[in-house]
Amino acid sequence: MATGALPGRDMERFLQEALAFVGWTEADAVAVRDSAPLVLAREAALTSALYDHFLSMPDSARFFLSPDGTPDRTRLERRKHSLARWLNLIKLLFPKF
Repeated sequence: MATGALPGRDMERFLQEALAFVGWTEADAVAVRDSAPLVLAREAALTSALYDHFLSMPDSARFFLSPDGTPDRTRLERRKHSLARWLNLIKLLFPKF
């Protein structure tokens, strides 16, 4: 996706370009809007399950390990927090739910 917009500078444009890149439709928006309350109600469990899954696979786990080979809990918590923020952007992007 070639874009001149950066999330920190122009989030709205960045997201619009990303949505155009993946062929986002109104039907997709409806599906997200309809499922958002369920996803957001479980965001902590979902983000934990996702990163636990990443840790279960060596190819992805390596991105979340400390130099001593143990899970880098600080990094994992930062990534979970970041994912939770993205999930909560649904409220801003699709305020009708």
